[in-house]
Amino acid sequence: MDFSHLYGNDDIKRYLKRMVQEGRVGHSLLFAGREGIGKGLFALVLATELLGGEGQRQRIEEGKHPDLHVYRPEGKLAMHSIDTMRSFSDEIYLPPNEARYKVFILHDADRMLPTSANALLKTFEEPAPQTLIILLSSNPQAILPTVLSRCRRLYFQPIPDSIIADFLQQKHSCPPQEAQRLATLASGSIGRALRLLEQQGDTKRDLLLDLLGRGVVGSYKELHQVADSFHSDFETLKEELVTACTHEMAPNGFDDLTAVQRDAVQKEIDGAVTLRIREEVDHLLEALLAWYRDLELLRCSGNNALLIHADKAEALQHAFQSGHMRPLDTVQQAVAEARTNIARSSSIRSTLESLFLKLNLL
Repeated sequence: MDFSHLYGNDDIKRYLKRMVQEGRVGHSLLFAGREGIGKGLFALVLATELLGGEGQRQRIEEGKHPDLHVYRPEGKLAMHSIDTMRSFSDEIYLPPNEARYKVFILHDADRMLPTSANALLKTFEEPAPQTLIILLSSNPQAILPTVLSRCRRLYFQPIPDSIIADFLQQKHSCPPQEAQRLATLASGSIGRALRLLEQQGDTKRDLLLDLLGRGVVGSYKELHQVADSFHSDFETLKEELVTACTHEMAPNGFDDLTAVQRDAVQKEIDGAVTLRIREEVDHLLEALLAWYRDLELLRCSGNNALLIHADKAEALQHAFQSGHMRPLDTVQQAVAEARTNIARSSSIRSTLESLFLKLNLL
């Protein structure tokens, strides 16, 4: 089993190799851990081994192996539909086409309504022979407990900053200082580090921390403009993601697809874009929480080496000395409400504007 192109989580690499060598594959696995740390790539390596080895790698990576079935959230709500899960349940009991195994990979397995999850229960209660289901999730606690209890769980750890920095330098010719900065911002995710490299940094984070560093803004109009600026940035990102996902999922365009195929691909594109936007918003909210956590550290005369926003140490000191503090529990509650609003598809503009008002930035 070739994990040589994957970074981090060496314990899981050893475990999966031993599991296959000893014939203890089982029927269902859960790969849990934050986005961008390689869960999907690990799943493809395991699938490659079970479906014929390295000779099948290209077919598997291109999604052309008949015994590999990959499911992703669909539509603008980025959910696994009940119809798709029923199709999944039907397909799983059919015999393999050419390999010894059939492998099913379910991305973002937590993105299911209870009705969709219930449609899967039979497949876990009465597993099909020579079939492996791999659930991928960054939020496993949201998976139906009856499904979760039937999975062997592997928890992926964040990739150390030093490994991410080395990866950026060696594979992408990133200067050492910039590689270390991006590794710190990536929060253990190589995927996020690559996006930050492509975007030449995290401009939304910089805008947010500049706002928080000021403590208050002069008028509601200015506050609205800041929220609108974030909204515009996310809309631009959305357009870029649509283009990128369309190129990946329909490289030859839509002209040769049937209406049903076109609709299915469009739903996958919508789902992928929705999840990426929510992920980016969540990183922004995490940065906001970390700012107030850093201010609390300064208030307690803690070790400055523990600052999350160490590159903004001067701005943090200024904000602390100016009294721009907020109770941490108040910030946590406001951020939790913002996350709920985003999950309900509220506009980013209104959500951020409401959040800033709750934090008394006006």
